[in-house]
Amino acid sequence: MTNGIITDMKSLRVPCDECAIEDIASIESELISAMNASETRAAGLAANQIGINARVFVMVNGSEIITIANPKIIRTFGKQSASIEGCLSLPRVQSMVKRSVKVTIGYTNRSTLEYVERTFRQFQARVVQHEIDHLNGILMIDREIKR
Repeated sequence: MTNGIITDMKSLRVPCDECAIEDIASIESELISAMNASETRAAGLAANQIGINARVFVMVNGSEIITIANPKIIRTFGKQSASIEGCLSLPRVQSMVKRSVKVTIGYTNRSTLEYVERTFRQFQARVVQHEIDHLNGILMIDREIKR
């Protein structure tokens, strides 16, 4: 563990369970605290990265933080783009990963606690796919392509 962030790959490879609606707010709070305490700026953080077995992640979107619970990828669109990714759970590791540039997900909205669908593009689509991979027990090094 580094600054509250799980770095043990065995733990990170365990897929997360669905999150109970009543737990979303408290998990969100813990995720935001962990992101703020990190010495490295993060675009997102999944619950299992701080030792919580729940399908929840937070991500930075401009000046706001979006909380996404129980996400499922509904559709990926068109082309993929390769880019270098980093991860708080894999300090000092960078991987070239190919991901869809547009993705639609379904999830429980933190504010309304209702199921919503939303499409993310470009960098935000990459973050969403990276964090959902975490919740599924998949690490960026598992998707690394040769440079």
